[in-house]
Order: sequence, then structure tokens, then C-alpha cells
Amino acid sequence: MVKRPKKPREKPVLYIDVDGVLFAHYGDPFAFQLRPGVGSFLTWAIRNFRCRFLTCWSEDQVWKLLHSIYLGGYVPQGQPGPTFEYANWKPTGQKSGVVKRHETFFWIEDGVSREDEALLKSWGKWNCYIPVNPSGEDGLAEAKKALERRLTDRKFKIIEEDKPPLF
Repeated sequence: MVKRPKKPREKPVLYIDVDGVLFAHYGDPFAFQLRPGVGSFLTWAIRNFRCRFLTCWSEDQVWKLLHSIYLGGYVPQGQPGPTFEYANWKPTGQKSGVVKRHETFFWIEDGVSREDEALLKSWGKWNCYIPVNPSGEDGLAEAKKALERRLTDRKFKIIEEDKPPLF
């Protein structure tokens, strides 16, 4: 009997909100600004997830933000690249309406609606939601710790360092 090599396990999806997650209210004056370590967090997220932005920001605004942060080659100039996706959510609907139920996913968000909460619970996916405090400097660090625990619980290998993809 010939043993076939194991197919590598596909990375889970990470749905990322922008306002209240990557940006937060902190500092003096209580400004709405990028959280410390946002570039490091996104680089870590790219290594461990298929990142999908779930935000009211336009796709163009998201790519401009990513290019301005400069993620060490993970986002090529002039195009989104394969490392990030845009969920194409319209602010008039539930965010969970664009979440793909049968994917392995996590969702970092500064608060979900009651309808989104009910839907995630009905799917048995409430533990995939990771709330992020929309205020303070530590929200991304706390989200990363929660994501690492959930990846470990589900037996995913956590990748801390690698080389950026070549485009």
C-alpha cells in the first residue's frame, strides 16, 4: 500500500473589522487612531489566516490603508494581492450575511449586532467571534492572544515568522 502525502491543512479565515479593531480611541486627546502594533499584528495574521476584511470601509480605502502601513512585501503596490480579501459587506445588512458558515473562521470585531450574534449561535459558531474593545491601546494584543488560544485548541500550527510571498 502506497502512502499518500497528507494534504496541508487550509488556513482558517480571519474576518477583520477596521474601525474599533485596527483603529481605536486612546491617547491624549482621546483620538481615534491606529492601534500600536497594527503592522505586526497584520503580518502575523497573514501567516496564520486567510484574512478577509469585513468593514464599512470601501475596498479601495482598505487597500490604501494596507499600502500605507507597509507590511514588508505582503501587500504589493497597486494591487490587493493574495494575502488579503475584501468581504464586500454593505452597511445596510448583517455582517454575518457575508460570513461563510461552512468555512473554518474567526471574526475579530468591536461588537456584533443581536442578529449577527443570534445567527452565529444558531450555526454553533459563537466561539469563533472574538470581541475587541474599541478603546485603548491593547486591543490587538488581546485579540492575538485569543486567536492563538483558539488556533491551538483546534490543533492549527501557529506560524510566528516566515518570509513574505514573492509577487
